[in-house]
Amino acid sequence: KKCVARLRAHNFIVSCNDVYNAISFITDIKKKAIYKKHMTAMGGEPGFPDATILDKCGKTTFVEFKFNNGKLSPDQISCHNKLKSLGHTVLVWRTENECYEWILNRLKEIKESQDGIKL
Repeated sequence: KKCVARLRAHNFIVSCNDVYNAISFITDIKKKAIYKKHMTAMGGEPGFPDATILDKCGKTTFVEFKFNNGKLSPDQISCHNKLKSLGHTVLVWRTENECYEWILNRLKEIKESQDGIKL
């Protein structure tokens, strides 16, 4: 939540995509199946990164939040590889600092590209 708030504070558009994680909060087996079927029909894809970040230069970055020692699932690895093969950036952030460092670097890249356009 802190990463999303910080990204938005710096005018990045952030869409959280962690639709399958909601299944862990549902205790009724039938309701889990109904939810999963609905989310799949609506375009949810197992393994899709947790967040999509858009910036004002038109760059899209996908982020998987894996704090501490969390491991990527086979679905996540497959989806991340597919996104990368399409030319997208996919990152795995394990600490809030990784998010903050990315923001600073991306803002610097954006400023440099804007300065280059003005010349």
